[in-house]
Amino acid sequence: MNEEIDMPQLRLWRRLPARLSRHEVAQELNFKDDDSISALVAAKMLKPLGEPPEGAPLWFASCEITRVKDNVKWLHKATKVVRLALNKKVAKRKITQNGLD
Repeated sequence: MNEEIDMPQLRLWRRLPARLSRHEVAQELNFKDDDSISALVAAKMLKPLGEPPEGAPLWFASCEITRVKDNVKWLHKATKVVRLALNKKVAKRKITQNGLD
């Protein structure tokens, strides 16, 4: 019995830990970097566990991350929020570079 297992089915078998770091959340949601997660937290689209003080490591409930990654409307909005945050960051960098020239 030689059955092939497709990747989406294999992902279903993987069990996530109860808490995920900012980096792990970025990987799960397929965002490039941790800054994307910071933008989603600032936009109140993701809520870290335990009300951490500013500058503290952020942890997220894996059950919540699993829920949002299956929600197309949430993903659409999250992608837009991350893109706008990246555009703002790039524009700010350009202004800073032009001021130094």
